[in-house]
Amino acid sequence: MKQLKKKLIKKIKREATEQYIDYKKQKTKEKMQGKITAASGSLEESRSDLADNVHNKADEMKVKIQESLLKVKDKLQKVKEAGEALQGDTGNRKNSSDIKSYTETNKVTDIKGMNAVKSNVEIPHASDTKGVK
Repeated sequence: MKQLKKKLIKKIKREATEQYIDYKKQKTKEKMQGKITAASGSLEESRSDLADNVHNKADEMKVKIQESLLKVKDKLQKVKEAGEALQGDTGNRKNSSDIKSYTETNKVTDIKGMNAVKSNVEIPHASDTKGVK
């Protein structure tokens, strides 16, 4: 009977050890799954935060680019208006009589010579002018 008792105790110890090992394996597996689930959730949250951040930055850049393009458009409009005003001014000058063409300018033969200049005798004096009486 002693042997039977020892065998039973040995068998119970073996089964208890196996059950304990299985229990520890199960608990370790559950802990690891919990940690993996938490890490997965954290990773998913980080991924969605990053996606939101990228979209926000893209929207901000879009707004900035649109503002820059509007500024450039305004500046180009001002340049266009200034160019049109300049063209209008030059167009008006072409029609005015104060600008002479090259055919209307004096030639060398049209310039008066030294003999055409008045001498001091020919220049009227202040007393020769008509004054208020």
